Amino acid sequence: MATRRRDPEQIYRDVMAKFDAQTRDRIQGVIIDYGIEKADPFFLIFLAMGHLLTLVQTAPENWQVLFDEFKGDLDAWTTQNLRTLEAINQQSLISERLIRSFQALSNLTTSSNGETQKLHKELTRLNTELAAFKGSLIQAVNQNTANSQTLLNRVQTNEEKVALLESQMTWTLACSALTLAAVVIGGAISYGRLAKEVEFAQVLLMQERKRSIWTLEKANRAECFYGIKPQSDPQCQQF
Repeated sequence: MATRRRDPEQIYRDVMAKFDAQTRDRIQGVIIDYGIEKADPFFLIFLAMGHLLTLVQTAPENWQVLFDEFKGDLDAWTTQNLRTLEAINQQSLISERLIRSFQALSNLTTSSNGETQKLHKELTRLNTELAAFKGSLIQAVNQNTANSQTLLNRVQTNEEKVALLESQMTWTLACSALTLAAVVIGGAISYGRLAKEVEFAQVLLMQERKRSIWTLEKANRAECFYGIKPQSDPQCQQF
């Protein structure tokens, strides 16, 4: 019993409906560049290739945006920590001055009332400063805690975005592989009639492979340049 083949036009509409407008424009641009019509037996192959090229060209840019946001959050968190450490240092200095004042007060208990009152005023002033710095320190610690929670939420959000992007890429690759398998089976059935067209398609595929390799090298070079990959990575050492 012969297998019923789906209409390429219907397959095209179903597949393109899953993408946003920008992705559809990129895929259609690849198909137009190669002059492939919907009635062509290899139309679905070029449809899948167009989507793969779109993923390769856009994914590094999306990842770079996520890493830039993450780096900005880390910089803000580092700045807040430095302010907290500065407040702690100020508290240490005031505590040291307070200890010296207590020692001086103990050594001068037999001195005149005037000196005692002077030290008492200094001690009161230092206690006031210490209380003020304690309030600033508590406020800085609370702010640092809030910023840390915000950073944690942002990191979790970025992780979810990366996971969603990886899931979309995995689904697209699987869909493209199934589509390619269906087209290859159909092409095998009509091999005798499409021998010359297959030879022409193989030439186009070799050209596209060269373009894909060039695009991947360009993406790797960009990742090495922007620091997404460490310079110790083997792919970065070849540039």
